[in-house]
Amino acid sequence: MTRRPPTIMVSSTFYDLRQIRTDLGRFIREELGYTPLLSELPTFPVEPDVDAIENCTRRVTNDADILILVVGGRYGSTEEKTAKSITNLEYLAAREMRLPIFAFIDRSILPLVALHRKNPTADFSQFVDDPRVLSFIDEIRSTHKIWTHEFTSAQDIIDTMRVQLSHMMRDGLLTLKQFSDIPVQSRISRLHGVALKTALTKPLAWEYLLFAYALRDRISTHSDLRKDYEMELLLGVFENVRNEDFIKWSETRLDEVLNQVYCIEKLINSELKVAFGPPGQAGDVDLIIFVAERLGIVYQKALEWAQQVKCTSVEDPFKPVIQVLATYSATIITCIETYPQRILDAVLPNVNQPGSRTVEIKLSFDPPDVENFRRVMRLAAKDAFGLEIE
Repeated sequence: MTRRPPTIMVSSTFYDLRQIRTDLGRFIREELGYTPLLSELPTFPVEPDVDAIENCTRRVTNDADILILVVGGRYGSTEEKTAKSITNLEYLAAREMRLPIFAFIDRSILPLVALHRKNPTADFSQFVDDPRVLSFIDEIRSTHKIWTHEFTSAQDIIDTMRVQLSHMMRDGLLTLKQFSDIPVQSRISRLHGVALKTALTKPLAWEYLLFAYALRDRISTHSDLRKDYEMELLLGVFENVRNEDFIKWSETRLDEVLNQVYCIEKLINSELKVAFGPPGQAGDVDLIIFVAERLGIVYQKALEWAQQVKCTSVEDPFKPVIQVLATYSATIITCIETYPQRILDAVLPNVNQPGSRTVEIKLSFDPPDVENFRRVMRLAAKDAFGLEIE
């Protein structure tokens, strides 16, 4: 990896905050020695084949290391499809990339947010050009729980960023020191981003958070396969199963998906409890990561299994059986995909609350309806062979 200074993108409307953007760009470049990413600078990378909005969001995704979000009284230009402003879309792209986001809200605008929440139809045109800017601020603060700072001038932002970046530098040095002591063969060395930070710093309830972040990362590595599944792109090897072979073939597929269910239940309801450890005792980092990695493999296998079933050609009597089989992986895929966020939703709101809390991490879902499979199979076999099967 080529070493380079960090790149900080400043996301805001332009005309009303032009001077603040200029001052922040100078601060980033001249005082910090970092690379400022502002759309008005000649150094801002532009891809001629996409529009301005796409260029801005791509810069967040491809180039930014940190996002400074500055929100004043203007909502700014919007994208037609989503009706969201460019600033809003840049912010969402930064969240998607899990970039550090430092949000600054105009001090004169902030008190209006609560008023707008209580009375969204009121007239705020004296203060903002579009009430959606107040909804945007509310989303940042209330929905996404992003810490926000007030500002009146660029100097307020600069003073805050000096302090916050110094904290980041110290955290980075501590993380580097901790990471240098980790054996290469340790599973921690395979983590990155917030999962790695959680494993190293071990905040309150870190066992649950580490598992959720590690599993979320494992799931994301199969995003292309998930997209194939979602779009019903059949890219597997097509197989033609003859009638006389179909019963054995379908029983094998059923055994495979039932084994996936067994693996999930064993990993979640048995092994993960061991990994988290008894109450009051620290969990086992390596075992937590192992369970997350293995669940990621089950997720991958479920997607591949769905492809295999859908790529199978059979004669008419057995097509209803294929249709039934094809549904069985959907529950597995959805349950694993939603599990990390369910844990985070249960843990994060309670982390800073006084007193002890109990978190339920058991994953339960409806297993494949084997009886329905047998019923459809009996009808298909009778139609194909004129036979009654058990």
